[in-house]
Amino acid sequence: SAARAAAAGGVVAGGGVALARASFALEDAAAPGRDAVRAAFVRALQELFRRIAADAGRTPSRALETLRQAGPEIGFDGRSGAFRPWREAGTLDAARVTEEALINAAATAGQILASGCVIALARRPDAL
Repeated sequence: SAARAAAAGGVVAGGGVALARASFALEDAAAPGRDAVRAAFVRALQELFRRIAADAGRTPSRALETLRQAGPEIGFDGRSGAFRPWREAGTLDAARVTEEALINAAATAGQILASGCVIALARRPDAL
């Protein structure tokens, strides 16, 4: 369970904040000849936070900039739309779960890049 994973591996800021912060570091990293790949990965890391910010009535790009300027203890409370200490707000994720999600996403992206194609099932709009 997530509680056991958190107890074993610790916690990170939830609501996409930990992934968005990782994207900030990646944006600043040098990757000659890999700018398009890096940009796609940065955008993917930010997407969860962007969606939560938008659902909370915030402009995603502005919310990302606010997060970038905030200290590491500040997270985003999607219920209230406020930036506040993430531990205090209870917006946290198990570090192990976040790590496994990144590993799985990277492996899937690698398979898509290696094969040059993807086969996906499209959901019917009424099935959502």
